[in-house]
Amino acid sequence: MTARSRGKTARSRGAGEPPVHPSLLDWMQWLRGRLDGARAAQLQAHLQECARCTKDRELLAPFYGAVRVGPLSAPPRRARERVRRLPAQRPAPPAPARPHSVRWPARDVRGFGPASTGESAMVARSCPGAEISVMATPPRGDGRWRIEGRVWLHQPDARAIGVVLAHDDHVLATAELRDGGQFALEEIVSTGWTLEFHLPAGGTLVLKDPFA
Repeated sequence: MTARSRGKTARSRGAGEPPVHPSLLDWMQWLRGRLDGARAAQLQAHLQECARCTKDRELLAPFYGAVRVGPLSAPPRRARERVRRLPAQRPAPPAPARPHSVRWPARDVRGFGPASTGESAMVARSCPGAEISVMATPPRGDGRWRIEGRVWLHQPDARAIGVVLAHDDHVLATAELRDGGQFALEEIVSTGWTLEFHLPAGGTLVLKDPFA
């Protein structure tokens, strides 16, 4: 038998057997420890003589090898105690307390809506407990409102001022700011929204959608 015919016989004898090089899926399963003992031993033996597959395994090991290390260790006790003390869920924004409705500037006598700069409505007022300056810009094709402003407390207070953008009973966005701080909210919301300022000393200032 010639060398050429012996090669043909070897190739025909190998038909139907697993490929010479294990697939990447084989190596992933091996790294995860999901192959039976016989197949895992075959791959281990293959590594001893195949530089190509050794490189494949080295590439996959950082992503799949960690699961073979063993059970995960518990985090430190101090960390577990801190997690237990966390609230089960984020507290809901407070309900308006002693709400005070803030009016936007009167409608323009020519009937173009609230006093505005371009397409934005603006209000700057002294209210019970605070002074506010707010600008509301309606959507420009994407349904997204931009509402921004600033709040100054009449009496200094280190506690946060809560800002809530709502529509009916739905809270759409919230923010917290300090005395004299600025806020900016961008949300997709239909007309008829309300903006609430929850003052730290009590009382809530409420602005309604000027374009509703």
